[in-house]
Amino acid sequence: MPWRHEDKTALAMDRVTSRPLSSLGHVTPCDMSWSLVWSLLDRPVCSRCIALTYGMSKVDMESVVPEVGVTWTPTTSIAPDDPAFGTRWTNLETTTDQPQLARQAIVIQPKGQFIAGGTTSLVERLPSGDVIKTPWAGDAREDDCRREIAIEARIYQQLGEHPRLVKLRHWDAEAYTLTLEYMPNGTLEQYTKTHFGEISMAQRLRWVSQAAEALHLLHSAGIIHCDVGPHNLLLDADLSLKITDFSGSSLHGSRAMVCPGQRYTLPDPDWKPGRPPTVEEDLFALGSTIYFIMTGKAPFEDLPDDVVEKKYLDGVFPDLKGVPCGEIIALCWQRKVLSALAILKLVDKTCQ
Repeated sequence: MPWRHEDKTALAMDRVTSRPLSSLGHVTPCDMSWSLVWSLLDRPVCSRCIALTYGMSKVDMESVVPEVGVTWTPTTSIAPDDPAFGTRWTNLETTTDQPQLARQAIVIQPKGQFIAGGTTSLVERLPSGDVIKTPWAGDAREDDCRREIAIEARIYQQLGEHPRLVKLRHWDAEAYTLTLEYMPNGTLEQYTKTHFGEISMAQRLRWVSQAAEALHLLHSAGIIHCDVGPHNLLLDADLSLKITDFSGSSLHGSRAMVCPGQRYTLPDPDWKPGRPPTVEEDLFALGSTIYFIMTGKAPFEDLPDDVVEKKYLDGVFPDLKGVPCGEIIALCWQRKVLSALAILKLVDKTCQ
């Protein structure tokens, strides 16, 4: 989930480094830890670099990246009452030539099985089978992460239960942890890439309809998602689609803390920092999501982000000839549709 930043260049770079964080899948703690470490070290938007490890000791860290040559000593505990966080380690000595090496590491004691890590939180599956989101702590964005996950909790509480939402199990307002229903088939992005040839057209059309229904639910409640895409759509045991991840969303006109990846971003040459997000932005991203559902690829998937941005600004989009729901996708990309409800009606008409 990329941050919405004042500097568009920094934002584009942040997309590159943050996207892998939400698509690591089920990996070993060791792999996840250092994927997070190097992704965070490459970010130009961090006020100070923080290396995040996942229950790893000094020996574990040095065995993974032996050239770092770091001496670690424990200092104060980050949150003594929170079992999610272990000991903070201070870097006393480094022999690496990389000047951007993090000066501190946060050792996080896991609550359960790792699922994903993003810019706001760590996502794990608890022994109970539910999923818990824990905000990052110990770096410059600690307060932001807590605010963002609190917004997500408010959105779940405001919307209540709905077929297009993951069920909220518990919100801990003191620990800022959010416990949610587990979705066994993962993200729409992961599932589609793995099973593309096996997915029927009827199933694809159901997903398109359900995605439009999910956005209609949000928009009707004054919520702009701000990061619509197949990575934020989850599938339950019956392959029904649920929209998720509201930690950076706009609630009743509040400033968004995220934005979509380049291929899901509405082209706007007049974009200005701080401008409130719009329904139109979510609808454009929905068009790109429908394109992904029907083709198994993101728009211009093989092109660099800067090239995609220029094409979008020039009004150039992927060829939709022969693509199912191509007319609906075009309406989204060309800003000729005003609501998710209108898209839902068009999709339902197509399914008849």
